[in-house]
Formats: sequence, structure tokens, C-alpha cells
Amino acid sequence: MSRYYKITLPEMEYNPIYSVKKVEQLLKKRIVGNELMAIFVSAQNLDYARVYDDYADFTMMGGKLLFSFKDFTLCLVIHAEGLMEYCIFPAFKQLNLEHIENVSTEEGHHHLEKNVFYDLENIYGKFDYGLVIENCQLEAIDQYPFHSGFDKEKLDIASDRNDLPKKLVLETKYIDIHYSGDYIEYFHIYYYPKDNDYK
Repeated sequence: MSRYYKITLPEMEYNPIYSVKKVEQLLKKRIVGNELMAIFVSAQNLDYARVYDDYADFTMMGGKLLFSFKDFTLCLVIHAEGLMEYCIFPAFKQLNLEHIENVSTEEGHHHLEKNVFYDLENIYGKFDYGLVIENCQLEAIDQYPFHSGFDKEKLDIASDRNDLPKKLVLETKYIDIHYSGDYIEYFHIYYYPKDNDYK
């Protein structure tokens, strides 16, 4: 079965993260204790994905991640280390999801529309849906590689406070997942299974 979906997101303003501390508190209130029902990633740059033992490198600049929970959808846009945006959308059941059965990838994924996403369920045998988020951490960094699309003055203030976003860490009973950018444009997902019977 195809993992591709066309997801129409409402027109809403994205929030640049200029304070890790404030946004982490917000995310903890919304995420911790909730069951993660689905994760989708922008499909356009899947051509550059590389799979290793414990992480996947999606090599996408401005790649969107959609985290589906029962009552809301979190969208995280990772541009690079220090540069992230987020938006809270309605739950998936209120969004327009269209499964795409036949996707031609002979010419790659770059031709796909921006609203085409790829379902990460159990991708590479790493993670199943339905796990409860036990903790949420937004790790900080004191630098950023560029400022296009962001307020440079706010970036500099946050940089001085070591308060820019480096990675989002979602912790569950069985596995921790790290979503991060690097110093240029890469977007990584790292999986860290815990010592238990999780398969």
C-alpha cells in the first residue's frame, strides 16, 4: 500500500522559535500524555533520503513534519540548527487527507506538490504508532547558519541567551526519537530504542 497522502493544511501563520524555553513549555502541555497517532514528512525531497542503522537523513531544507494527535496536529518545520517554526493545526480527522495510490517516482520526488506527504509508520522497522509521549524536550543552541525568512534581531537576542532550537526529542516507553537540523540544511530523524521487549 502506498505511503503517500495529499494533505490540505489550513492557511495559518507559522511561529518562528525564538525561545526554546517558552515553546518547550507549550509543547509539553499539548503533547505529553497524548498518543502519537501518525507522523508524516514532506515528500518532495525523499530522493535524498539516506537510511542508516539508527537514523534517517532526509536532506531537506524547510521540510515539514506533521505529528497527529487525537485533538490536534503539530507541524514542525526544520530549516537547520537554530532555525525552526511550528504551527498547531486541527486534528487529522478535520483535515482533508487524500490517499494517493499511484505515485510515479521514476523522475524522483521533486515534482510532487508541496502538500504531498509521506507516512513514516514503522519506516525502516523503527517505530510504530500508538505510543504515548512520556516526555518532550526542545534542546537549545546558540547559533544559526542564515537568517532569511527570520527576524535577525530576534535571532541574535535568542542566540545570546542560548535559546534557539537544535532538536525536538519525543520520549516514549520503548523508544526516543530525535528530530534535528544541522548547521546547513539537513534534516535528521534519529531512533534510540530502549532496553526492553519492544520490536
